[in-house]
Amino acid sequence: MQTYFEGFWRMDWGFGNANKTAAFIALLLIGLWGLVHWRRWLFWPVLILNAALGVCLIHTFSRGGLIAASLGIALLVWRAPRPWSQVRLWAVVITIWCVLGSLVYLQAYKRLGQGIVQEDKSITNRLVLWKTAPQMMWDAPSGWGLGNSGSAYMSWYQPLDRGETYRTLVNSHLTWLVEFGWPLRLVYLFAWGAVFLLLWPNQNSSGLELIGCAVWLTFGVSAFFSSVAESPVMWSVPVLYIGGCLVTRGLQHRWPTAKAWILPIGSAVLVGLCLLLAGKEAARSDFPLRASTGRIIVGHGEPQTWVVATPEMVGPHYGRVLRQRSPTWQGPALGIVGSLQDIPEVHASLLMIFSSVSARQKEALQAALPHYDQVALVNPEATPTQLGFNDKLAPNIVAIFGDFSQRPSAYVWDQATGRPCHRLQGVGDFVGNWVEVLSTYRK
Repeated sequence: MQTYFEGFWRMDWGFGNANKTAAFIALLLIGLWGLVHWRRWLFWPVLILNAALGVCLIHTFSRGGLIAASLGIALLVWRAPRPWSQVRLWAVVITIWCVLGSLVYLQAYKRLGQGIVQEDKSITNRLVLWKTAPQMMWDAPSGWGLGNSGSAYMSWYQPLDRGETYRTLVNSHLTWLVEFGWPLRLVYLFAWGAVFLLLWPNQNSSGLELIGCAVWLTFGVSAFFSSVAESPVMWSVPVLYIGGCLVTRGLQHRWPTAKAWILPIGSAVLVGLCLLLAGKEAARSDFPLRASTGRIIVGHGEPQTWVVATPEMVGPHYGRVLRQRSPTWQGPALGIVGSLQDIPEVHASLLMIFSSVSARQKEALQAALPHYDQVALVNPEATPTQLGFNDKLAPNIVAIFGDFSQRPSAYVWDQATGRPCHRLQGVGDFVGNWVEVLSTYRK
């Protein structure tokens, strides 16, 4: 999908996202200087390519990509060997002015200034999104599960007066930290510290390590401003440099001392502790939440009511519906799972299944039945016989159908129970008012 800024096309190299394009351009822009480390006469071709890539970077209108590239270049300039040739120095200055000229020509400075001289929704939305990440980590110690960060945010954390849709947290680091559990969170933080320990330039390091450190700095910063690290191609340049560094250190038997590893380990623990304390501070006392992959508990204590809530019947953001109905939670705890396979085998009063239960799910349903005093199936697709029930259903099993439901099994359920199934007025196969339905049957 092509995007524009004030009539100018935001360059896209096939990523489908200008921010990902900008991040890849920034990585190439820094990574190409490794060729100069290999052969010094390649300085001029690399400088020309840098000029072209700089113009392309401006053409993406990506602020995160430009900041990431600028920090990578700043590190190169700071730690680059000296003295510098005057001719080359002037060539670099001229190149920078050419790139800045494209910034003026494309009027990209207007976008870069947004959020500084005036409010910018892109920045505001990110800040609203990011500040909930520690709370999401606190509420889900074992993680929300890969790919679930965006939907979890929209269901349980997004302010009710906002309606933006998100697939991730628009930040690769926070997205994965929220989706991982605490052990992997600490490993992830340690991995970044280990990379910079191995690549950080010092008197004994080579120019290759300096460029690799700048590449990883650029990668890390660009991944902070957008979810760019999910693209495998984005890892090509960073992995190439860390791989080269490991080979070089191995051949030279030049590894960090045991004492040096205290820094990345300590940094990971410190950052993890800060995130943990920030999450605890932000945790909502008026709407307590405990989450793990496939299971959510609202309220304190062990739930006596469990709900199976599937997106096709109650929508993907059923938690938002619950928060709209009950912005504060004062009642008994409520447990919610996303599928029949996730139903806990604990004794409870009510299990309400908002799912088009099919014959394939017979075993999962039969395994759950003995643990609940009452089981309510909403719009089941399968008949009682297909689910392994006798002709006369046990009195603790209830079938509920919407008035406009298209399920042909409704008639069979009526006959099996010997009494009409419960009906939901004004409802079809989709039950958007699932919270109201639940409150009718919940004790």
